[in-house]
Amino acid sequence: MSDNIRAQYTVDSSDPQYAETTYSIEDFDDTSMGGVSVYLDAGGGRSTLVASIEVGDLSDDDEMEDAVNTELSRAGLPPLGDLT
Repeated sequence: MSDNIRAQYTVDSSDPQYAETTYSIEDFDDTSMGGVSVYLDAGGGRSTLVASIEVGDLSDDDEMEDAVNTELSRAGLPPLGDLT
């Protein structure tokens, strides 16, 4: 994970395995690609890349959230919760 965090969200799940976890969304290092990387952040500083999404211009937060939630669903993961 880089220091280029665009947003951080809770995980929208009542499953105990997701307690105290968040999603971090980072812009690609190469901004010309127009995409984000999504990490599942667990306790103890552990982060796992769970999705990389290339979708043109993601300047609109609603568009970004929709694209991320679609990919999370495809991966069998719970959706984004609230912004932290």
